[in-house]
Amino acid sequence: MHNLNNKGFVSLISAAFILGTFGVLIRELAVSFTDNGQVFARSLAATVIIISILIYKKLTPFKVDTENVKYLLMFGIAFPLSIILFTYSANSIKVTNSLFMLYVGSLLSTALLGKFVLKQELTTKHYISFLFAIIGLIFFVYPFDITSISLGLIAGIFAGVFEGTCHALRGLMKNVKREIIVFHQSLSGVILASLILLISGGQVFTNFSLNGILVAIVFGVLLVSIGYLLAYGFGNFDASLGTIILATELFFALVINALILKEFPTSFEIIGGLLIFLGSIITSLDFSKFKFNKLLIK
Repeated sequence: MHNLNNKGFVSLISAAFILGTFGVLIRELAVSFTDNGQVFARSLAATVIIISILIYKKLTPFKVDTENVKYLLMFGIAFPLSIILFTYSANSIKVTNSLFMLYVGSLLSTALLGKFVLKQELTTKHYISFLFAIIGLIFFVYPFDITSISLGLIAGIFAGVFEGTCHALRGLMKNVKREIIVFHQSLSGVILASLILLISGGQVFTNFSLNGILVAIVFGVLLVSIGYLLAYGFGNFDASLGTIILATELFFALVINALILKEFPTSFEIIGGLLIFLGSIITSLDFSKFKFNKLLIK
């Protein structure tokens, strides 16, 4: 069991690191693709990969229970909206700031949907978590003027709202295999990005290059890999601690974006980021395990 816990930890920390690189990959794709174009390209790559896996495992992606059809349809709308909004945000403001905004939106929407859709109880820890997230957000928009509230920041928050919606929908689709969910999330990205490109008359490429195609393929592979890493990690590691480990994505992203993109946070952004991180993990902490009598000197 101890060995499984170690492997579960490695899976989750690997997932956090990979997620922390996504901002750099989005910026790299922006050299060759438009925002909608890169969503289309990386979703297409992921779709091709997951179709291969489905064929190998002899799974039918459209054969789901009637009860889950409505959840898959809603998921197919929420997921691509999340990645499109996050892509726009990451290409508009500092990538790390986009990620923190994603966590703010996801934190709030996950809890609220859990309360009103999944009928889960909101505890004191949830309200403290909200408070940390909101105060952290205030630090990000300080000093207060209209220019501090950019479209990129708002897009990042709404990307998180839709991501939180996806988390809630995943909770409702307990009997749907992960491969089928990954297929639908990838295919929905292709469909929505295609529709937006057709309606707006937009282009897929800004500057066609083989490097851009290669990065899109790598992105697709990583998107599929994340699903398996998370499934294995949470299946072989404590869920509460796993959530905290996964949140280290924020710090991986901070370091990676500083080293590669040369995007360094301000002091207010560091404080705001720490508060949002605390807000993200506080609901996973079990304070009952802390025994204050152990702190007494005997």
